[in-house]
Amino acid sequence: MDKRLAQAKRIAAEVRWGNASEAALSPFADLLSDPDFRTFLERLQPRLVRYLHLAQGSPEPSEPREPQGENRLLYLYPLPGERQMRAAYEVAIEGFLEYLEEKGYPVVDRGAGWVRVYLSPKAPTLNLKTTWKAYIEQAFSFESLSQRLLPLLNSVRLAGRGISAPKVPVVTLGVRDFLAAWYLANLLWVLRSA
Repeated sequence: MDKRLAQAKRIAAEVRWGNASEAALSPFADLLSDPDFRTFLERLQPRLVRYLHLAQGSPEPSEPREPQGENRLLYLYPLPGERQMRAAYEVAIEGFLEYLEEKGYPVVDRGAGWVRVYLSPKAPTLNLKTTWKAYIEQAFSFESLSQRLLPLLNSVRLAGRGISAPKVPVVTLGVRDFLAAWYLANLLWVLRSA
């Protein structure tokens, strides 16, 4: 990852946790054209995008501020060799890293098998066990599944092609409710079509 982008993410996290003012981000206003940084800011705090749009027109940006927090190195679980499992792991890992950024813990560097996350001094302690549990609850909530999985499932009529219903582990009550609603909708569609 670009060092300047990583620095901007660190400063944005400090702004998020009240360890720095919005003005500390002014030197990075030109990074709004970077889709990764813009997406990060929109997840973290959308008002920072608006602030940096206004800061782009300011004649003299302030000097870059040095972050006060620390970097934490996280090791990733080795990816399996089987393609579908590997894809599932990658999706879960990317989703979790996005969730961390949304919560104010930006990913500032990454390599094969590890990521570096920045912890602002005023940020709550990062407890990976509870954070992972919260991510799973959010990712498999009824609302999240309706937004992400439903369009995919509705893009193909499974019953009409002789493909069985998807076998999905029920990890939360949201998954249970989602699957029940989806099965009912498909059953009603089949009954109407017959």
